[in-house]
Amino acid sequence: LAAAQASQSCCDATNEKIDRMFRRSISK
Repeated sequence: LAAAQASQSCCDATNEKIDRMFRRSISK
């Protein structure tokens, strides 16, 4: 569980970038 939380917080920045790109592709 601790490892899962650590990996999730580690990937938050990456998920944010992907989310922005995803929204841009949708707005087009």
